[in-house]
Amino acid sequence: MVRLYFRPRTPTQYHNEGIREPSQRQFQEAHCAVPIFFCFDLVGLLSEPSTQFSNGNMARAGVLHGADLALFDAIPFDLVYHDAPVSPSVKDRVVFHRHAEILVPDSLPLRPHLTAIACRSEAERQTLVNMAGSASTAWRDKTYVVQDFFRHGVFLRSVHTEREKLVMRFHRNPRCVVMPASYRGLVEETGSGRFWQWDGTIDDDEIPVCLANTPGHSKTRIWIHDALAYQDDLDFTDDIPF
Repeated sequence: MVRLYFRPRTPTQYHNEGIREPSQRQFQEAHCAVPIFFCFDLVGLLSEPSTQFSNGNMARAGVLHGADLALFDAIPFDLVYHDAPVSPSVKDRVVFHRHAEILVPDSLPLRPHLTAIACRSEAERQTLVNMAGSASTAWRDKTYVVQDFFRHGVFLRSVHTEREKLVMRFHRNPRCVVMPASYRGLVEETGSGRFWQWDGTIDDDEIPVCLANTPGHSKTRIWIHDALAYQDDLDFTDDIPF
């Protein structure tokens, strides 16, 4: 069963989005370190004869699900897409409906349903494209940076080379995480076996790292706590930002 949400920024996402120190991780020490959204054509999915839907969180007792049009019409979409603060008296009901789902039996082919892939930052977009390798070719032009995230904690906004430096720009938000965060980096020069590594604390929005005997074309990786936060192939003879 493929389970999709009608909306971004669900309550579950609120509690696990972002890189967290191990002691701050909930849900059996899990966290969604680098969230990526796959965005599907809603009308196309709902038009498939096998598609079902639920009126709320499928993990909750009393949830209704099926493919009946009357059930779909009864889903309170004003609560599904509700984004404002809620009072304690209605919180449980609103949170339940924010988790309403689209249910596709067995499997869901990306074509023709996938319309976009959404990332939090350009650095995370570059990481996704790099890690996907040749498989990213078909989707690169549909991979965007969007604001539909809670943007909790610390993540990389951008990484670029500048003369003999690697310049890292961070997003820092203390919500839900311990600050400041620790990080480490590794640059491995292609073909030479040379490498540069360092670690430190993220105590500023922009941190430059000077690299002696500047590398050429290199695989660059950066971890925040123990989570891979950035990966790309950079040319340190180029001063063009990524």
